[in-house]
Amino acid sequence: MVKKIFHILIGMFLLLAPAVQAQSFLNQGKWVQLEISRSGMYKITKADLQAMGFDLSNSDPRNFRIYGIQGQGLPSMNGSFIRSESPQIACEIEGETDGVWNDGDAVIFYGQAAKDWEFDRVEYKHNNNFYSSKVNLLVGHGTSPGKRVLAQKTALGAVSTTFKGVQSYWFHDSDIVNPAAMGRQWFGERLGNETLQRSFSKNIPSTSADTLEISFQVASFITDDTGSLVVIANGVANRFSLRAIGGSYEPYYIMNGKMKVVTTGSNLSIQFKLNRPNTKSYVMIDYFEVKKWEGNNHTASATGFIRNSELAMFNQNAYYEWQTSTAGSLAIWNVSDPLSPSNMSVEDLGNDKKRILISKEELHHTFLSFNRNGNDFLKPTVKQTIANQNKAFEAAADFIIITHPNFMPAANDLANFRRVNPGYTVQVVTPQEIYNEFSAGQQDLVALRDFIRWRKQWGEQAAKSLKYITLFGAASYDMQDRVANNTNFIPIYQSEGTSGAGSFCLDDFLGFLDSNEGDPMRVKGKMAVSIGRIPSRTLEEAKAVVAKIRRYSAPNALGPWRTNIAFACDDVDESWETEFVVESENNANYINQYFPYLNVNKLYADAFPQSTTGNNEKYPEMSAAINRTINDGALFMNYQGHGGLKGWAQESILDIPMITSWNNPYKMPILFTATCEFSAFDDPKVQSAGELALLNPKGGAIALMSTTRLVYVSGNTQINRDFWTNYGFPKPNEPIPTLGDVYLRMKNRPSYTTEDNKFALLGDASMPIAFPKHLIQIDSVQGKHVSAFRDTVKAFSVVHLKGHVNERLVGELTNFNGTMWVKIYDKPLQKFTLDNDGQSKPVAFSELSGILFNGQVTVKNGRFELVFSVPKDIAYNYGIGVAKFYAHNGETDAAGSWKFFIGGSESLQSVDTDGPIVRAFMQDTTFTNGGKVARDVDFVARIFDKDGINATGAGIGRDIQLIIDEGTENQKSFVLNDYFGYDVNSYTRGTVRFPLSGLQPGLHTFTCKAWDIYNNPGKGSVGCLVIPPRTLEITGSAAYPVPFQNELKVWIQHTLPGENLTVKWKILDAQGRLIREGESFHESAPAKMTVIDWDGRTQNGAEIYGGVYFYQLLVLTEDGLENQVGGKFVKSQ
Repeated sequence: MVKKIFHILIGMFLLLAPAVQAQSFLNQGKWVQLEISRSGMYKITKADLQAMGFDLSNSDPRNFRIYGIQGQGLPSMNGSFIRSESPQIACEIEGETDGVWNDGDAVIFYGQAAKDWEFDRVEYKHNNNFYSSKVNLLVGHGTSPGKRVLAQKTALGAVSTTFKGVQSYWFHDSDIVNPAAMGRQWFGERLGNETLQRSFSKNIPSTSADTLEISFQVASFITDDTGSLVVIANGVANRFSLRAIGGSYEPYYIMNGKMKVVTTGSNLSIQFKLNRPNTKSYVMIDYFEVKKWEGNNHTASATGFIRNSELAMFNQNAYYEWQTSTAGSLAIWNVSDPLSPSNMSVEDLGNDKKRILISKEELHHTFLSFNRNGNDFLKPTVKQTIANQNKAFEAAADFIIITHPNFMPAANDLANFRRVNPGYTVQVVTPQEIYNEFSAGQQDLVALRDFIRWRKQWGEQAAKSLKYITLFGAASYDMQDRVANNTNFIPIYQSEGTSGAGSFCLDDFLGFLDSNEGDPMRVKGKMAVSIGRIPSRTLEEAKAVVAKIRRYSAPNALGPWRTNIAFACDDVDESWETEFVVESENNANYINQYFPYLNVNKLYADAFPQSTTGNNEKYPEMSAAINRTINDGALFMNYQGHGGLKGWAQESILDIPMITSWNNPYKMPILFTATCEFSAFDDPKVQSAGELALLNPKGGAIALMSTTRLVYVSGNTQINRDFWTNYGFPKPNEPIPTLGDVYLRMKNRPSYTTEDNKFALLGDASMPIAFPKHLIQIDSVQGKHVSAFRDTVKAFSVVHLKGHVNERLVGELTNFNGTMWVKIYDKPLQKFTLDNDGQSKPVAFSELSGILFNGQVTVKNGRFELVFSVPKDIAYNYGIGVAKFYAHNGETDAAGSWKFFIGGSESLQSVDTDGPIVRAFMQDTTFTNGGKVARDVDFVARIFDKDGINATGAGIGRDIQLIIDEGTENQKSFVLNDYFGYDVNSYTRGTVRFPLSGLQPGLHTFTCKAWDIYNNPGKGSVGCLVIPPRTLEITGSAAYPVPFQNELKVWIQHTLPGENLTVKWKILDAQGRLIREGESFHESAPAKMTVIDWDGRTQNGAEIYGGVYFYQLLVLTEDGLENQVGGKFVKSQ
């Protein structure tokens, strides 16, 4: 019972401890950042502390603390303890016991440099800190005693072994170049066209005829044939063979070598000479190490390391014995754990012999003997005073934004938005602020993760679950700013590996929070929070992405595009690549079956004609279809196939110029790309196509789940399949997920593959995906309950539907008042790819192609009715058709579907013989025949027929068509079925709107042909003058009403719709005197717009008299084009 109570009390203490502390060590007091560059013993005197600005008059030295992570950095694997601050480094303070800083008092501590030696099971190897070239420490006074160096552990049990001798070590490792521009492998000097040999020298104290062990590592870029590397040490030469590299997947390979040299002097000279087969070949030196055994004599000093590999490997109690002339102030510390050195008890054996007893219970690979009274202590460099902060203990958050300071305005903007939409508690913090509290200001990626671990635990104690992390800033493979214009705004995990296929970079690292996981090279981790990144390089890019995120959730972003899904895939250049089509078809059909409210658009490259010019193959119609899909809007766009940094497919079906030209400010898709390195974002020299899609300020993509390295097809296919068939879409009984929710499910799924490490989330992890929020349900068909309706819909049928909107997870949404868009399709048709490259048989795929109805109906109090007629041109075989519904009310939206049997034809008593009435316009229905238009303009047609309009596309020659310059040699035609839509609550009247671009200047005639449901034709035409490119023409203007009494408006029609225009206006009286002037700005100006809205008063507010007046307008573009127009109007008496 006593033991049980004790455990309960301990558990309660652990739960309450954070609440008691509730502040960072940096929250109060003065803290100074120091920097060290050498490993050894350091001393800070009282005078040193005063020079740093510390007021020691009221400070207790027992509370003095040193925070830091030392040169080894933080471990990549998580321990069981979740820390709330940087580790402390144990120190010793001479004279602290009286609680007062006296003149002789000093701080002694061990500092480990960023480049040092570590013991690797059987031998010592040098180690370079990957994240930092210098080591930072924070010193100051806490509110309780600081960490101190303790006495060594007691050795229990027998001691039968004594070790003697010291090994000395030197190394050269310059880390200048990362030739792969990825991963952790950096190299130094190059042997190649610049020079074929490099020489180095080291001063190595000699005791007698010493044997030096030299090991080295180089990267070989030998191509086409073999070569060799000659290494000469103090005149002794050894030759090492170099093979040729193995192709594009092996840009270089690592070659290791070892040799021994006997030397009697104190100088070591090493020379590397390259013999190569051609001028393309070269070698880069990674490092070389020099090791030797010294005698048993050892002189104590601030850098007097004792290393003995035999002792280090020994796992029992042992003695270590050496000889020294150092006087009684000798001290020896075990610094094997640089954060917690221990003070060894030194036994004097006489005749200058010393001995220490080492317990098997503690690490024992590195010791340091020094003279406490010596004057050779190292001195740290004082860097700066760190401002107080308390980031670890701020209020618990759902969402944390980690931003580089450059992007703080954008990060705060996003935070403010998310605090309202959808209502998160948000914390914004910089990497440096995290480093200050969790790694003493020293860059280390693990410190960011430790902060997240702590914040998640802190939140759980407050019943708030941290879910999302969004990083603001691009990444880089260079953590130490060796690359020009580096982009290491927020570091990213870089794996080992020397090629794109064999390495990865991974933000997921920050989400691996459980104990005994963390390093993806060692163990598969489970993400506990979702990590997204906005890879901005400038504040303008960051602001643009946040503006896009805001638009994505704005009322203007509501629309049927939210039910569009596009599947694009590569063509078949080799027979196995039919997998791209087959997998895309399988995934698309799954969506059609289980989420039938979604409109699936299949963009299979091999289903489009291929264009060949010389050796250059293109798919211009495929590229146009991609652009059209982006312009029309899609919730998701998927691509499967070959790709790279610059786009998709060898034929460049998507490239960077296309991406940067996208202008879809509200209808932005999430791109899910199963291709190679499309979205790599860690190379400062390159902005990938995926990055640019996200950073496009005019639209592009709202987010990407995409690849950052070369990927293998098998794993890539599995990832893509899992997204579409298991993890990407909410079921009707599930809430709408965020990007982070979906990404987390994907990364934690059971069918995880090694290629998952090459997929990243670019975008805001906290962003709710724009799935239609609510559900549309059909209640009755032809007056029968939908479940009882078993009739077949036939050609010439007139069908009556009734239905309602359900609030997701709740029930009927009776206060929904808005508009519903409806598309009703005939049965799917089977089509085949074209096998453009003759590598396989054509691949079958299905497509919804016969549109029976495309229109809108009104939803009132959550309920709606729909009537539509079925054209003659359907497929008369029997099968299943589908109706797809989308509705919104300006605030929220809903979607649903209804499947039905269709086939055959109704028996008719009489048949209408009159065709539809067609009226044609340019840009809008106010256009006057013969007017002027720009080269990029919309063709518009209004179509009416009392029985309905045929837009199925099923009848040969009976499409809705646009014919330009019919009957001339320049005739062109376009099928407009997909661009026709019925008016609201009508199945007899509708509109075609078709965007045209690149029209040739001059006179043109545009003819629209249409058919009714009985296949009776009708047509209408319009003529216009196409003006030269980017000509600002004002094609019409007028004031109204005429005469006016209290309010006058003036409109203009112009030729640059979609551009930002400024209009400066003046009102003049009949004598030309200025009455009033003003200016208006029109963003994305429509072709026809109101530019003056005037109350009939002068500049001074006086009402004008009745009579004739004039307006003058000056219209300007942002790049300096301008035009003027004027007119007159009458003010009533």
